[in-house]
Amino acid sequence: MERNNVNLSQDNSLVICRIKSCLIEKIKYIDEEISKLEVEISKKRYSLNYYQNLKNKIEKDREIMKKYIEELEGEINVLR
Repeated sequence: MERNNVNLSQDNSLVICRIKSCLIEKIKYIDEEISKLEVEISKKRYSLNYYQNLKNKIEKDREIMKKYIEELEGEINVLR
């Protein structure tokens, strides 16, 4: 009976080791996928920041142009 218990214990240990190994592999896979997603998020964030900055610059340029137009309209009115 003790011999059976030893064999059973060894079998259980093997099963536990296999499960542990599988879990470690799954964790590695998940970590790799997370890393890939972080890279994609970083790229998207960079792209979003780039376009947001571009939009802000265009809006500033637009405001400057509006001021120039107002000044030109004022000068045109003076010349009339």
